[in-house]
Amino acid sequence: MKDVEAIRPQSQALKSCPFRKKLEIMMRPFAFIALAALLAGGVFGQSPDAPPKFQIADIHTSPHSMQPFSQGGILMGDRYQIRQANMVDLIRTAYSVEAENVLGGPSWLELDRFDVIAKTAPGTPPETLQLMLQALLADRFKLVVHKDSKPLDAFVLSLGKGKPKLKEADGSGAPGCQFQQPSGPPEPGKVQQINYSCHNMTMEAFATQVHQMAGGYLTSPVVDTTGLKGAWDFDLKWTGRGALAQAGGDGISIFDAVDKELGLKLEFQKYPAPVIVVDSANRKPTDNPPGIKQTLPPPPPTEFEVAALKESLPDAKPGGGGFQPGGRISFTGVPLSAIIQAAWNLNLGPGEDIAGAPKWVSSAKYDLVAKTYNATGGSANAPPIDIDDLRTMLQSCWWIA
Repeated sequence: MKDVEAIRPQSQALKSCPFRKKLEIMMRPFAFIALAALLAGGVFGQSPDAPPKFQIADIHTSPHSMQPFSQGGILMGDRYQIRQANMVDLIRTAYSVEAENVLGGPSWLELDRFDVIAKTAPGTPPETLQLMLQALLADRFKLVVHKDSKPLDAFVLSLGKGKPKLKEADGSGAPGCQFQQPSGPPEPGKVQQINYSCHNMTMEAFATQVHQMAGGYLTSPVVDTTGLKGAWDFDLKWTGRGALAQAGGDGISIFDAVDKELGLKLEFQKYPAPVIVVDSANRKPTDNPPGIKQTLPPPPPTEFEVAALKESLPDAKPGGGGFQPGGRISFTGVPLSAIIQAAWNLNLGPGEDIAGAPKWVSSAKYDLVAKTYNATGGSANAPPIDIDDLRTMLQSCWWIA
């Protein structure tokens, strides 16, 4: 990659990204946000009682990765794919359970990783995709499981003593909890709090997301027992577990934050949970059909369809926005350093900077609105695009004359 200083756009030097439509760029330095954070088929000629199946599927060993983690479970047109998934990942996706709720089986279930690419009809509902994946695992891995219920460690989300401090959602905005980037460094001696703004969130979806957002505290799955129906808007701030002692009296744990800010309780308990017990499975899947690569749908585009970038307004809320329906991405108040880290998957530690980068790379804030391909059929909380595809799109924009 060229020296970062050379990236700073000049009116005579900036070259358009190779988008499929015209890219509108305000002639400013541009930035995007580091992305944290993943999931159709008409079946013809089957009897009514037959389980739905993918039209065709490719299963192969995943390429080596230094930091493997499951991603995908997204239907893009007629192409469904999961990458870097071990068998536990595939089972939890197929049966909609937490990884901790997959029990039994040999140790390789968590070691071997596979890529699954399958073809099915566009617009297939997520529930049908799960049944298709169940059938695929049974067919190709000879997977045999049974459902059970066992008391497992869990953090139980329940109603507090008073009325919940939640605002009923009006339906605007994409559902989910978005991290709110701090507007600046903390005051000397102060610890920065973790801040999320949640919109159109059901309590069931929030239980899943808070487990991911506050993993330092919540080492077991979170179960929703509030009985609250509908969707809600709320903000939630807490102190990271590792910084709680340093914060002293200003610190607030995730448990106290849920209590004081939401009017709910979050407590560790043994809770009877549905589990999937693995009875048997073959370590090596059966062979792919001949000529599979010519039959599979093509991969999604590697370029944005259209994008606009501009300098943030002075009063813009930093770190706002997120993934929206229809393949749209909207972020505000993000620095150039964030997009560099996201595009090239850099894992910089606290206090580490990009070598050779000027100070404005981390200080100046910008907005980005972009249109990607429209992936549908994933889970309600999954982003509408594979993170690796997004990285490729971002990298394609860094061409300087």
